[in-house]
Amino acid sequence: MPIDAKAFRTVIVCFSTLLPNCVHAEGIDTEHIFGFMIGTDVGNPGEREFQSQTTGRFSKSSGRYRAVGQEFELEFVPAKDFRIEIGSAFAAHDINGVPDFEDRRQLAWQGVSVDLRYRFLDRDTAPLGLTFALESHADRIDETTAAAVRNHGTSFTLAFDRELIPNFAVAALNLIYQPEWTRIVGTGAAEQESTIGAAFGVMAQMRPGFLVGGEAPICENTKASLCRSSTARRCLSVLPRISSCRNAPG
Repeated sequence: MPIDAKAFRTVIVCFSTLLPNCVHAEGIDTEHIFGFMIGTDVGNPGEREFQSQTTGRFSKSSGRYRAVGQEFELEFVPAKDFRIEIGSAFAAHDINGVPDFEDRRQLAWQGVSVDLRYRFLDRDTAPLGLTFALESHADRIDETTAAAVRNHGTSFTLAFDRELIPNFAVAALNLIYQPEWTRIVGTGAAEQESTIGAAFGVMAQMRPGFLVGGEAPICENTKASLCRSSTARRCLSVLPRISSCRNAPG
């Protein structure tokens, strides 16, 4: 988050529309079943997928705050164990009477992203799956305040997963490092932010294509403004997750 959101309660709702399979003929495909984490599956060579994800933030505790982000992503697998994803995002904001936030009502193109993943270990042939992911993004709109910014950041993720019960339950662990740089266009203020953390998740398949589980991220965030002292913040949260995916045509 480029600009620190002041203390107001916000409910975050995420919806995903996924075209690819979530269930293999053998085992569970972990590529898309998690909400904020990633699995180690990357797809098969030659696969191409289009994804759309909507994220909403709403608050009535102080003033009116509504923010909806829409991401469109094109994914393809040019070679075995290597996946490329290119995305673009739009953001809509309706902010009125929120302390420390400017009143805004706008719809704007937010930015672009590139996500590269390489799978080193396939859990079908190894004790567990192991994938390294590098995601880079550039944004022109702050997702929280809707202010005009020049923001770019990179996310490095080392993902592990393993099926605890074949075809029923899978567990995943993500180790994450996310450096980010932001300049606010209106004031020229600049800041650097970095997050390091881990996330653990478990999903159980109730029926083919329908999974229930949760994710627990633990992170430490450090933010430094130009010519100012830095601040550190730790967080722990538990996020329930329901994933429903339909099989793509064969």
